[in-house]
Amino acid sequence: MHFDVYSNDNVKRTVAAMIKSGRLSHAILLFGESGLGKKTLAKYIAMQLLCERQDGTPCFECRSCCNIIKGIHADVIYPERSGKTGIFGKDAAEKVVREAIILPNDGERKIYIFGDCDNMNETAQNKLLKVVEEPPEFTFFIFTASDKSAFLPTVISRVVSLAVSEVSEGECARVLSEDGYSAEQVRDAFTRFGGNIGKCREYLSGGTLKTAVDIACRAAAAIADGNEFALAAALAETGSDRALYRDVILLLMKTLRDCTAAKFLENSFCGCDRDGARRLADKLSIRKSEEIYSLLCAEDRAQDANVSIPLSQASFSARVAELF
Repeated sequence: MHFDVYSNDNVKRTVAAMIKSGRLSHAILLFGESGLGKKTLAKYIAMQLLCERQDGTPCFECRSCCNIIKGIHADVIYPERSGKTGIFGKDAAEKVVREAIILPNDGERKIYIFGDCDNMNETAQNKLLKVVEEPPEFTFFIFTASDKSAFLPTVISRVVSLAVSEVSEGECARVLSEDGYSAEQVRDAFTRFGGNIGKCREYLSGGTLKTAVDIACRAAAAIADGNEFALAAALAETGSDRALYRDVILLLMKTLRDCTAAKFLENSFCGCDRDGARRLADKLSIRKSEEIYSLLCAEDRAQDANVSIPLSQASFSARVAELF
């Protein structure tokens, strides 16, 4: 059965070595930015644990591997989220604690996969702490999150944390070419998002991310020019879409980070607008770039309070203009 897991050989080798040595951790955290394939890698690790070959390398052919790929393995459990924001809360944690002691349905191990745990609340984490610290011999946990800071220190101290990385430019180009994108489109996407295949695909699909990138690039150019009107006009293109506006703010934050880094390092970029970051680096002092970054952080926090988007954008644009 076909199943693609790109790069991250270090993660796969680490888990395989733990399995072969008999020193397998019962709790693993995969962390890295959105789009790197953490949930796919979690499935791969589940196959490493449950494959009938039992040597740490999935065969992708046995009944266990095939059922994991299809998402129907009885011993690979995805805890349910709750609420409008879809968080892992107290109820989900309590259910896992109750059921973690129940023997597997179809083998020697069972695995709980918590995907996208960035908003798992503290109550849920504290509820899980005991079972993660002293799990039944047959129960394993895999968590994914964009950043380790999403977890309490007490949880982090009890898991094996493995960083998920981007793929190489060559592998990214191969994958996107197989998706049917042209060489020019592939270069554009890689320039924006490096070897983050998920983000590259989302960008090339022409959806919300593409719109956010276009707006963020125009906003960065307006900041570099010290043009308050152009900045306000660019941000206004988000309309009343708060999620889109927040995406733009977060992209601008990365561009400002790159702006500061560009003053010290030749090629240290994490954002989607390298040219914009270089231009800002030429125009802004470190102090000004830090002040604008602080304004962006405040703007991001303001969206949690449901502040009027047009008023918020106008205020932000005016405050940026005051710095010039």
